[in-house]
Amino acid sequence: MIDSRIKFHHIGIVVNSIKLYIEQSIYFKQHENVVYDPLQDSNLMLIKTDKDIFLELIEPKSKEATTYSMLQRSGKSSIFHHICYEVPSKGYVEKLCNDRGIKIFWGPHPAILFAGREVMFGYNRNQEIVEFLLY
Repeated sequence: MIDSRIKFHHIGIVVNSIKLYIEQSIYFKQHENVVYDPLQDSNLMLIKTDKDIFLELIEPKSKEATTYSMLQRSGKSSIFHHICYEVPSKGYVEKLCNDRGIKIFWGPHPAILFAGREVMFGYNRNQEIVEFLLY
């Protein structure tokens, strides 16, 4: 059972092209716009799938982008990157990560895609990237 203060928010997918991904998927371009995030050197887009569940599409713009090498190593046009949970605070994330053996490797940083809300990224013992979106 998950703590009630944690809410699933989205799955992050790194893609070669947001436009092409949308054209080849079951999703239709919605009202969410593509935004450029200079911290990640990537274009980002949220797709609402159901109720309050989203996909985040991450399109690296150069070799300096934080996700560029992951996509290149995969040899695919898209690859799962992370799962994101909304959480109440930085202190909560730190305690949760200490308790669960998750190592924070990035953040907190303001996220342009989420109107400046802070995000933190960690790496868990299952070798997965977990994003924490502070509310």
